[in-house]
Amino acid sequence: MALIILGIIVPGVTYGLGAIFFYRQLGVPISLWTGLPVHVVWALPWGMILVRAGIDPMLIEYEEAAKTLGATSFKVFRRVTLPLIAPAIMAGALFAFTLSIGELFRSVFIVNPDTLPLRVFGIVQIRATPALLALGSTMTIFSLGLLVVVGLLARKSLRLTPAPS
Repeated sequence: MALIILGIIVPGVTYGLGAIFFYRQLGVPISLWTGLPVHVVWALPWGMILVRAGIDPMLIEYEEAAKTLGATSFKVFRRVTLPLIAPAIMAGALFAFTLSIGELFRSVFIVNPDTLPLRVFGIVQIRATPALLALGSTMTIFSLGLLVVVGLLARKSLRLTPAPS
């Protein structure tokens, strides 16, 4: 876990510069795909922290009970483990995505200047335009829509999970 959290601790500028030097040393052409691993290393720890916090401490006991009742390992995962951890995984993924979409410093060095954070930064440097305000509204509505969908899926998942007795 300490190795995974290292992605949070290293400042964005330092990590972005290190990544671009690493890519240049390997001879990898800079593109949007070179930014993906950098954003995964940044967002994954946040998502994992949220997932770990959302996992039921009694999960192992539930799994053992299902195995004792004759369920196969796959059935235990599909019917017990996955429904219990799905809301936490969805919340972690949504949180990681939200953090990654606004991370400017990691994007500046490692991708072509055609990503959303870089475009917004460029627009703000000139002046706030109606396009920027529309983009902000669209991102807010999109994020709220994702939250509603995740909430509905989590509610459905909790309804399908049998209550422990």
